[in-house]
Amino acid sequence: MNNIEAILEKEGYFACTTVGLSMYPMLRNRKDTVVIYSVNRCLKKYDVLLYRRGNDYVLHRVIKVLENGYLIRGDNCFYNELVLDNQVIGILGLFYRNKKKIKISDWRYVCYYKCWCFIHPIGVIFIRIRTKIGCMIRYVSNKI
Repeated sequence: MNNIEAILEKEGYFACTTVGLSMYPMLRNRKDTVVIYSVNRCLKKYDVLLYRRGNDYVLHRVIKVLENGYLIRGDNCFYNELVLDNQVIGILGLFYRNKKKIKISDWRYVCYYKCWCFIHPIGVIFIRIRTKIGCMIRYVSNKI
């Protein structure tokens, strides 16, 4: 059993800073802190779950509940993945952004994920274009 799973089993929750861009814009790389809880209920659409992919831990959103698992996707990803029930380690309970506590029951968070999932393909394309433009601006600024 890995440390995260051991902590979840002992304490019931685990907190850490996120690494990666797959859940952007909700979670920012190395800036936001998530609190993961042991799963004590049936997962449902829009829940954010922690699961193991090989040696890595991944935090992605449930897009569809299946008979023996979940179809999931990161907020900043185009592709869905199948995660089986036995791969699920925990569920996102809350997160901290700029030291502000955001509960998953907060109405602003609920609006975010419902809107984001609705506009997902357009939103991801917009973020990637904005990122490319920012990179080009920084490149040109460094050349001047």
